[in-house]
Amino acid sequence: MACASIVVTVATVMAVLLTCAHGGEFIWLSDLHFDPYYGTEQAFAHTTLCTSSKASPFGSYGCDSPWALIEATLDKAAAIGEKSNFVLVTGDSARHDNDLIPNPFDALEMMMANISHALNERFQASMHLAPFESHMQLIASILGNNDVIPDYYLDPSNALTLFQLVVEAFGDELSVSERQTMLAGGYFSRQVTEKVVLVSLNTVIYSLYHKPKTNTEDPFQQFAWLATTLSNIAKQRQVAYIVGHIPPVLGSYAHTQFWKPEYMEKYYSILTQHLDTVKAQLYGHIHSDEFRVPQGYTKGDQQLPPLFLQGAVTPVYDNNPNFRRVLFDDATGEILDFAVFTFDLSEAPDVVSQEPGWYELYSFKNTYGSAPTSTYLVQLAEDLRDDTAQFNRFKERSRQGYPQQPCDDQAACQIELYCAFTQATTEAFDRCTSSHRTPQFWWMVATATVSGVCAVTCLVVAIQCVRIRRLRQPALATQLVRPWSEENDFVVPHTTLRIQSSSSNVQGSIGDDDGDDDNVGDGEDVRLLPFNALH
Repeated sequence: MACASIVVTVATVMAVLLTCAHGGEFIWLSDLHFDPYYGTEQAFAHTTLCTSSKASPFGSYGCDSPWALIEATLDKAAAIGEKSNFVLVTGDSARHDNDLIPNPFDALEMMMANISHALNERFQASMHLAPFESHMQLIASILGNNDVIPDYYLDPSNALTLFQLVVEAFGDELSVSERQTMLAGGYFSRQVTEKVVLVSLNTVIYSLYHKPKTNTEDPFQQFAWLATTLSNIAKQRQVAYIVGHIPPVLGSYAHTQFWKPEYMEKYYSILTQHLDTVKAQLYGHIHSDEFRVPQGYTKGDQQLPPLFLQGAVTPVYDNNPNFRRVLFDDATGEILDFAVFTFDLSEAPDVVSQEPGWYELYSFKNTYGSAPTSTYLVQLAEDLRDDTAQFNRFKERSRQGYPQQPCDDQAACQIELYCAFTQATTEAFDRCTSSHRTPQFWWMVATATVSGVCAVTCLVVAIQCVRIRRLRQPALATQLVRPWSEENDFVVPHTTLRIQSSSSNVQGSIGDDDGDDDNVGDGEDVRLLPFNALH
């Protein structure tokens, strides 16, 4: 017994040591959308609160982020992530509609530079956050569609000026080699641990809303660079996280395809050639905590790497500010778990000197009992489709506790979410929803058909009853029939008839006035149709 206890104890200690040895983590933020005009007439506003001088110092629902919210978020993230290997910011540091404010390019550089400086000030100063090599940069910020002017505008033939602005704004975040590729096309790669390499994409150019229109098959030669970079990472026996702002998926609200079809096809073509190398895809943009596991791109049981979508710091689309801490195996790069941190904006302090009430909203592993692998995420998507309670809890967590509007058609909502999470294109989404709705659709058709047949049968029975009664009561019929007309029409004045069924299972009437939806009059008096309508 003593020997067995010793063996168990040793095994437990070894397991703990192994976990610690392979434990890596990083802080992930997205869509900060700093608005220096918050609380003024020039604020980006979905509500009048945004332009009010009495607006809450930590922000308001429907508004982009004031500086106090940015600082509070970074302060908490630095405290939570004191042991992180790196910090990832997946785009949109600047507010919406930058082209509508004075000196937009100067303002854009100021917004991005202020956030970059605040990140470095909080994270690089920590001894625990030293990169695995002293010359490596810690903060990885990515270009978003609101980090260009106007939104989504990026001219491949004249982008150098903007890229120079971005490079200057990011400042010390970028190494010499990273500056070179950023100036060439807004992308870069960075080794963040001995095993893991970030591959950062410029996704603005692939957006369905990108302007000006371009017919270039490979804008900025980024796809060629991506394929080469992933091949080199594989040769070094390393792994990659592909990171970007706009994800190559469907939105969960209007189910819009975010990337142009030709670029999406090219991206997944490259990705499927490097399934052993790419361990995760990390994107922002949708302001909601979600995931995607697109089907149909791999063979057999093999899945694409999990695609995670980070929620937003800005509360502009009715969510609570949030960030996450991600745990990964630094020997394999596999994502092991993540925890989301948030606070209730409606209960935020009225003064900047007080800290918002941050708390851990949930841990994926504690909530679902599994690591967020692609295989499990497929199962989770099916659970969200089939389990209404699970679906509702997920939707509330996706917006960090902000109340969600109920669905008009709950079953349809769950099917649409499932299809948006497991399909990447509009065509695939339509096929998915159609296939899942087919049984319900045919059931509705069958029900409507039976109801229609019953209604017609009841009507025919009623008409026949009237005819039979007329044949049996010729005198009454003679009194009711008017003289012959040129149109050979016989007109029957309105009279009253009660129709009773001889069968307890069959009833029929004309003019169901009882308020129910069964087309049965329940013995009510009905009006006869004109006699010509009976033939």
